Amino acid sequence: MLYVDWFTVLGVVDRVSSPSSTHVLASIRDTDLAECVEGSRGCSYWFRVSSVSVPVKLPSRRLYSTGASVEIISPCQPQYTVKLTLHCRSHYQHCMYRWYRDNIELHGQTTETIIISLPEQTGHYQCSLSIGPNVYFYSSDICPIRRIEKPSASMKIVSPQEPLYTGDRVTIQCNIPEYTDWTYVWYRDNQQLPSETSETITISLQDKAGQYQCHGKRTCWPSQSYPSSYLPISGIDLPIASVRVSPHGLLYSGESVTLQCDISDYTDWTYRWYRNKKLQSSGSPSKIITPLSDQVALYQCQGRRTDRPKSSQRSVSLHISVTDYQPKATLSSDKQDILTGDSVTLTSQPGQCL
Repeated sequence: MLYVDWFTVLGVVDRVSSPSSTHVLASIRDTDLAECVEGSRGCSYWFRVSSVSVPVKLPSRRLYSTGASVEIISPCQPQYTVKLTLHCRSHYQHCMYRWYRDNIELHGQTTETIIISLPEQTGHYQCSLSIGPNVYFYSSDICPIRRIEKPSASMKIVSPQEPLYTGDRVTIQCNIPEYTDWTYVWYRDNQQLPSETSETITISLQDKAGQYQCHGKRTCWPSQSYPSSYLPISGIDLPIASVRVSPHGLLYSGESVTLQCDISDYTDWTYRWYRNKKLQSSGSPSKIITPLSDQVALYQCQGRRTDRPKSSQRSVSLHISVTDYQPKATLSSDKQDILTGDSVTLTSQPGQCL
């Protein structure tokens, strides 16, 4: 069984419990407004009285009990703009309105909608309404209004760890702290990269070093983020390798030479040797070539290691060649006719290179 209380806006007329949705009032004035409230269910019934009679049985007409509320009607939330239109929402018509910011009445604001400027007029807003002079019977909940700054984009290098080296492939990420439906816009040296729209991009430092920047775009508010700061991305040169040969000078067929690979930094290299730009062997920093007649070529070396930098530059090519002419020594004596028992002096003279 439903029990209700009956009362008017200006005071209780007859507050009793009734088992039905109608009740007979003992006395009532013309144009009074009565309300029926169903306990915790929160529905309301309003009645307009047209005449004075005792007793009066009032037929019911059901309306909503939401009262008043402040809502933003332009633009959509959250508030990234400068101007906002607030609306005092109610299911009642022909009302008078009052507006409050931070519990202080805004004099002169007596319409259903008001326009405020951000950020100067941020605060907690509330509206109330009445059906007659000085009769305010509904106040809205407090609606906090503040200007929200657009999200700011930031950038970071995901991989590899710095320092970066020439030839590295670098993955960069554009971070925007709010929302997930961004389309990302990338720039290198202030030139947009139209093919890049993802949160992360991968570039080669061999030919794409430069100043990078990003920001986000989306369909709803905020339609874009603030751009990130510039992130300079460049690589330092890899350690330099060089090849030296021993012995120095002219090399002749049948001889052996030793090549030595020197790399400027670190000591944990594994060495690779190249002959005419093709990998020949790995391991030792030195390489012995013999016989030379079969090994004429261009030689290079390069270092590899586990940690960064994982490789050195490849050395400049060293040309190993064999001299075609090999000089012969000549032997001469101080006497032409030599008899047994004679003493002679022999002289050896080295040959001359042509």
